Amino acid sequence: MEPDTRRIRIREDAAAAEAASVQIVEAAGVIAAAPQAATGRKWRVRVFEYGLSKNRYEVDGRKLPLLWTRESAEALLGHLDGAQAFANHPEPGAAHRSVRDLIGYYSNAGVGPKGPEADLEILESEDWAQKKMLAAWKLGRPMAFSIQSLIAGKVVRHGKETALEVTEYGPGLSVDLVSGASSGGTALEILEQQDPGGAQPSGEPGSAKRSTNEKGAKMKKQILKVLEQLRALANVGEAWLEKAAAIEADVKKEGADESALLVQASEAFTGAAAEVSERDGKVDGIDEQVEELRKQIAEAERKQKVAEAKHLLHTKIAESRLPATLQKLVRDDLHAQLDDEQYDPAKMTGAAIDQKIKRVREGYAPLAEKNKARVSGVPASAEVGLEESDKWRIGLQKLFGVTHEWKEVREGQMVRMVKGAPLDGSYPGFSGIKHAYGTITGDNDVSMLRDANPKLSVAEDWVASSFSNALGDSIRRALLQDFMEPDYGLDMLVPQSARANLPDFRTQERIRVGYFGDLPAVDPELADYAELDRPTDEKATYAAVQFGGLVTITRKMIKNDDLGIVLQIVSRLGRSARRTLARRVFNLLLNNPAIYDGTTWFHATLHGANLRTTALSATELGAIRAAMRNQTEKDSNEKIGIGPSILVVPHELEGTARTENMREFLDDQFTPNPVRFMFGQNGERIIVSPLLSDATDFYTFADQSRAGQPCIELGFIDGRQEPDIVIADAPNSEKVFTSDRIRWKIRHEYEAVVTDFRGSFRNTVAG
Repeated sequence: MEPDTRRIRIREDAAAAEAASVQIVEAAGVIAAAPQAATGRKWRVRVFEYGLSKNRYEVDGRKLPLLWTRESAEALLGHLDGAQAFANHPEPGAAHRSVRDLIGYYSNAGVGPKGPEADLEILESEDWAQKKMLAAWKLGRPMAFSIQSLIAGKVVRHGKETALEVTEYGPGLSVDLVSGASSGGTALEILEQQDPGGAQPSGEPGSAKRSTNEKGAKMKKQILKVLEQLRALANVGEAWLEKAAAIEADVKKEGADESALLVQASEAFTGAAAEVSERDGKVDGIDEQVEELRKQIAEAERKQKVAEAKHLLHTKIAESRLPATLQKLVRDDLHAQLDDEQYDPAKMTGAAIDQKIKRVREGYAPLAEKNKARVSGVPASAEVGLEESDKWRIGLQKLFGVTHEWKEVREGQMVRMVKGAPLDGSYPGFSGIKHAYGTITGDNDVSMLRDANPKLSVAEDWVASSFSNALGDSIRRALLQDFMEPDYGLDMLVPQSARANLPDFRTQERIRVGYFGDLPAVDPELADYAELDRPTDEKATYAAVQFGGLVTITRKMIKNDDLGIVLQIVSRLGRSARRTLARRVFNLLLNNPAIYDGTTWFHATLHGANLRTTALSATELGAIRAAMRNQTEKDSNEKIGIGPSILVVPHELEGTARTENMREFLDDQFTPNPVRFMFGQNGERIIVSPLLSDATDFYTFADQSRAGQPCIELGFIDGRQEPDIVIADAPNSEKVFTSDRIRWKIRHEYEAVVTDFRGSFRNTVAG
């Protein structure tokens, strides 16, 4: 896309169209590696970081972020050499900059790995600026720089966002000392003689030009000291000396991982010491040396984790768009935790920091008059809180009774959805489906006409521009919530370890290999080792089945605001999908199909005689336990020895099942109940299933998560365990507008198969 020839002058405090270019004010954070002895007069500064700005600017009626690219950086270089640095940006409407605010000049500009860089030399007369930058840095409260310039750009797509890519700069460019950051820039290092005893900053590490920092230097000294101790051991083996030499060589390399090398050096020392002690007797003081090394490593690792956590904290705060006072509140609180030696810095995760920022934002939101952030004392267009599209998404979800976020979790090849944090409570939601439709689309009359509904045909982010997708997303989340509620005992009968990723709909094979018998005795002097009888295998086959259908929301339903009907449809979808999945598993129990070996799953004489006819009682459960433990491995015919752990009953047998599991004695003679708590002290492994049609039949299973071969496998296409909701008609298709309806397709693709009869029993009892 070519740069737009129309140019607009935009400031953060007011948008004023003018045929010239775009006025920007972009903040860049400063985290410098300054030693205590430095004056703070010379700094290496990154002006901005590649990516999207946190600020938004009015372009053709839309608020767009700036996109900083490598091309933006290269275009800037000619303007940076000789550029001025002022104390803060000028007041809105000021025609000229005051020489009294001038603090320094830039030189030696270049393109760094993350953005454009230049050397800043602060004027000798402005020692207050030098002192302030150093003082702020020592407190871990870095100052900031902000680029101000006239620019030209082109509107481009960046991921899901539309942005204004910066391509040209006008006269009067400056990079000023301010108090806030929005474009990810940072001071990379101080360009003065560094004091080896100076403190290490807690923010972002310095640039690649700085080969070492204080932490690394101290760690390297520790490593070399450990290696000296290793070499000092009496009669230490040559192999350990070679190991020490290799570690020392690695320490001297550029970009060495000092923490890992310290661990390697310590392990080498303790290994060499153990070898010397075993060979030559106890070495005096060796235990004390080893313990001291362990303390050093623990201290070094904690310091490293604290530094990494503080860097993550500074990054998250810079990205949060909170006002400076709230940023300080979050930073002070979390810094205090990290400085506490009893606190585990591993707990300071991105999620934990985000949660803290979210709580502060929600607490502040009601007090913010217009929910606006301020950068450098100038009103900014960035909001504190939710974007409009996020509000629409949350409002729709609340309309459908969704209470929590849902996040995708990948475990190996399997994918499942788990409940996340509660929905943001700062937005109340929509009053009805008509209200939601009109707000998102602008079509308040529900005409479903293209001209009256322009947002439906704009290729923007789907939440903000397409009611069909936004509503479909809310339906899916409501469906997930209802899908998760009824359990049916599936997690016990078919645990995650018994669920498989199916790449396609072709027939799948599950091979069940037999077992070896006992190893025979052998005397190699009399005979060679004999070939063992190889176990045979059996093969279960199955293919995934597609389940699903269409759900339609009509113009009439939206026009009449028939939220009740829509909600009923959604809630029934989730329950229907869960019940269908459970029934697919329970039908195997009910129908007792022929399995991989041609015999029915439950059989009166074969399969360990796992089909019985006696009614449910403690005595019968004891007999089932003995029979189940006597079931044998394939080929070896050795007893498996696994008893029942799960009891599946219809609701008519729930009372009997819980009584037999809980009671202490069998009779008034105080005969102990041999199967007491077999299914949990509170009956937690008793599954009462509404899908069992016979009032007297019941089933027992071994613990399927411990069984060598689970009885049932569930295979899901692409490993996706929950149903999908997809739009059946494209939001801009003619069908949407000519049929006055929007349709979604619910789709769930899976199949269940019996993979082993062992560890299962069925009792078919005459009614």
